[in-house]
Amino acid sequence: MVEKEAERKPSAPIKGVSGPPWNMLENKLRNKTPILVYHKTGIKFDWSGTWNTASQFNLHMKYLHAMGYKTCALKEAIAGHQSKRLAITFDDAYESVYTLAYPIMKKFGFRGTVFVITGYVGRKNSWDVNLGFRRWGHMSWDQIREMANDGFEFGSHTESHSDLTRLAPDVARRELSSSKAALEANLDRPCRYLSYPFGRTNPAVKHLVEAAGYEAAFTIAADKYRDVMEVGRMGVYVTDLLFDLKAKLGLFGSIIGNAERGKGRFINFFSNGTTIVNRLRRSKGWKMS
Repeated sequence: MVEKEAERKPSAPIKGVSGPPWNMLENKLRNKTPILVYHKTGIKFDWSGTWNTASQFNLHMKYLHAMGYKTCALKEAIAGHQSKRLAITFDDAYESVYTLAYPIMKKFGFRGTVFVITGYVGRKNSWDVNLGFRRWGHMSWDQIREMANDGFEFGSHTESHSDLTRLAPDVARRELSSSKAALEANLDRPCRYLSYPFGRTNPAVKHLVEAAGYEAAFTIAADKYRDVMEVGRMGVYVTDLLFDLKAKLGLFGSIIGNAERGKGRFINFFSNGTTIVNRLRRSKGWKMS
């Protein structure tokens, strides 16, 4: 298990971001450009709660476009607040990102970042423990390349979607390096960013992430934006009304924004079931096909 360190070492500045000294840049992370994270889109029901209907996702994009928002790259979002800018991300690289979210975003001139579980490209999500025993497909490399060539960025969500805080350091290192290498080999471009599986990290894991060559890493519903190896995002789920989306954009102030973060942590809590069952699978040698 990757144990927590007694003290957190400050992360290095993100490459390619110019401007103020690093401590000022860290302060900017607290008033950052909004970063949203979606998971599955365009499905009718899933026990996980981390999904959105097609009409809901379309409404969100339509609202953002009508209000004059434009999407920006993660490097720009990390660099500080920009009016009417936001970053849209997707964890897990489900095929619905390609079949539904991608064409809707193109319609409104939006682009985003997709975090890929490289060991499950083109496969079903057998890594996930779903109460309804349903399986969802992940994007193929051809689909990933098509979107990458159309302005979307792709980052790592590790190789197997294992909780990095529960892995031995050498195993965590392999998860980080192999997924990064697979993306760079298949897309012929650098893989700069990581999204932590289940949003979980600790100081020791962040050190491994930085050592693996990532420039920034992202979690979900963090209380603070501590450094570029732990940048918070707002999860968007099927339970969210348009009011909730506005709150996630920071339009109603910090109190309601913090309530949205709390809701995100509550929804993310139920992912504990997947981590517990998968640890049992590994201990028993059961195949995750």
